[in-house]
Amino acid sequence: RYEVAAMVARAVAAGDAKHASKKDVELLKKLCVEFKDELAALGAKTDKLDKRVTKLEKGIGSWQISGRFKFYANFANGDYADANKSAWVGTGNKGFNRDTARMFFRRQITEDTYFDSQFRLGSGWSTANPDDGKGEGSTFSTRKFYVGTKLPFWGLEVKIGRSQFDWEGDYGLYADEDALIGDWRMDGFWFTKKWNKVKLDAVIGRNSSGGKRFYYENQNKNDHMLYSLNLKWTPTDKLTLGGMAYWMAGDNGFWTDATKEADGFWTSHGSVHTYGVTAGYKFADGIALKGVYYWQKIMQPTNDLDENQYAFKVILDVKQNVLKFTDLWVEYAQMKNGFGGNNGANNGVNCYSMGSFSTEPSVFYSRPVNNEVSKIWHIQLNQKWNKKWSTFLRGTFANWSTDGQDNAKEYGLGVKYKLNPAITFMLAYDVIDYGDNNTYAGAFSKKVMEGKDNVLMFQTDVKF
Repeated sequence: RYEVAAMVARAVAAGDAKHASKKDVELLKKLCVEFKDELAALGAKTDKLDKRVTKLEKGIGSWQISGRFKFYANFANGDYADANKSAWVGTGNKGFNRDTARMFFRRQITEDTYFDSQFRLGSGWSTANPDDGKGEGSTFSTRKFYVGTKLPFWGLEVKIGRSQFDWEGDYGLYADEDALIGDWRMDGFWFTKKWNKVKLDAVIGRNSSGGKRFYYENQNKNDHMLYSLNLKWTPTDKLTLGGMAYWMAGDNGFWTDATKEADGFWTSHGSVHTYGVTAGYKFADGIALKGVYYWQKIMQPTNDLDENQYAFKVILDVKQNVLKFTDLWVEYAQMKNGFGGNNGANNGVNCYSMGSFSTEPSVFYSRPVNNEVSKIWHIQLNQKWNKKWSTFLRGTFANWSTDGQDNAKEYGLGVKYKLNPAITFMLAYDVIDYGDNNTYAGAFSKKVMEGKDNVLMFQTDVKF
């Protein structure tokens, strides 16, 4: 009996319950009951197994519905806000916006097959039509709508439909909104293959939200194919290595110089290839050094942009259990100013925005587009005082290396109070200084940012 109990204990410790079928898990549970005394003598715990069986019994065939919304009461001031153009508030200098509203519908169809979806309702205003809505949602989008299952060959898993992939997020390479590149949705197929310590993801699709992140795409953003790979290797519990690639291939050729002159800026419809390598190492519990390097090839670049671009960042991530009074995130990033990705200068989402929402201002609002090299420091300190209260401090400093374009900096601080598991309040202050001598206007510039903007932000974050 002790020999059999030892085998059962090893099966439980190995975590087989997570991957086994319901029938196998129920059999293992019966064995745990049969050999309860022997397992107790061996020190084996079956709590996780019991939870897994309960989840399987309740989950299959049922719907799971959840949601999240963030409501902001923002009071902005400054040169850009006074011009009634601040993305903090829409128009004027006061904004009461539901800037995040999401509903999630999930269903476990069989043990290996499930449905997942995410619906988003935009804020009560839009930059294109800031007076529309007046509290009503101005946009509605489906960010996820797919069925996932395991295929009967090669151990492949597949998601079919609309899904959203974020390789940088998977590696923990950013703390704010957003990844330097990626975190896009697409319609198509997402395959996953897992080995012992290796995971390979392959994405093939169209209608990618990544199209609008580049200067080089057609005004019809969806006329391209998107292919992406991510290979993640964790040889030890301390070391993580990875490689990723994004291929965006336009359906047609490139626009002509006449189109460029008519539009005022270049919107070609060709291909952009981006490759990245990443590494992370945990020196001790709560201390990690990680980073990513990208190189990018622009097919037939225009407006004097180099064909080859690059970007990288290095991050020191120290948790509060090490420093006791705070955690610490120190990030250094460098990129050529023609690098296409997720930043405000590319008419896309913003990196390093305080509220972690894509339309909020950041120092990238003033990033020029040329062949110079930008250097960015970003620092965050977060303090968790107890289960209810936490505070944070943050700063971002950007050097654009461009004559006629002042460097930009941002400072912020705030306090959060967790009323209950569903509701968290935040009161924060943030200021962005774009500089006072910004006469540079690159080939793709649509606005010249100058002066300071600041906001007093009251946020209610609700999860249900």
